[in-house]
Amino acid sequence: MNVAIRSLVVGYRDRPVARLGDLVLTAERVTLVVGPNGSGKTTFLKTLAGLLRPLEGTVASSLPRGRHGAVFVHSSGFLFHGTVRKNLMLAAAGGEAAARQAAVALGVEALWGRAVAELSTGQRQRVALARAMAAAPELLLVDEPEGGLDAEAIALWGDVLTTAVEAGRPLVVVAAHRPAGLGGVPLFSVALRRADGESAPFVGVPFEDRSAAGVGEA
Repeated sequence: MNVAIRSLVVGYRDRPVARLGDLVLTAERVTLVVGPNGSGKTTFLKTLAGLLRPLEGTVASSLPRGRHGAVFVHSSGFLFHGTVRKNLMLAAAGGEAAARQAAVALGVEALWGRAVAELSTGQRQRVALARAMAAAPELLLVDEPEGGLDAEAIALWGDVLTTAVEAGRPLVVVAAHRPAGLGGVPLFSVALRRADGESAPFVGVPFEDRSAAGVGEA
């Protein structure tokens, strides 16, 4: 799967935040978006998800939101009230079997019957990622996934990304301050940098086939 972006400018109402230009995102590698706070990382992901309209340009994707479509995972690990099971089952494209498989992949199977209100920040983030995978998305957009994750969770997340790239599905776009769980995963990276002039929007600068270690310093 590919997503072609043409002359894209993202922002809110009449205020542009970032200019991405022309890009082609593919499922053969994880797309990593880096940049300082306020540079448009989240805005870009929400535009790809169809939650925001482009201010200029186009995103060539007709995917629905949700199951088998585009799924956006918020940095705060937003969950619905109730149990872990309820959250995964609300999203699962393949019933309970798919929900449990996603729970195992992110190491939250032991939390299956727990109320999400009782979970730690890291546990909530794992459940949010598992719920997204249970939806069998074509396009997975994850905002700051490393927040609250411990070393074990980061390793599991890296395994999920590796499997996605090897399977060619879903196409994954990750926004992050510091890459986590991306060691050895093929990457296409976009660094959002300040354009000339304080009032100008940030500009996306693509880097082909960068390693996770190098991207963090871009």
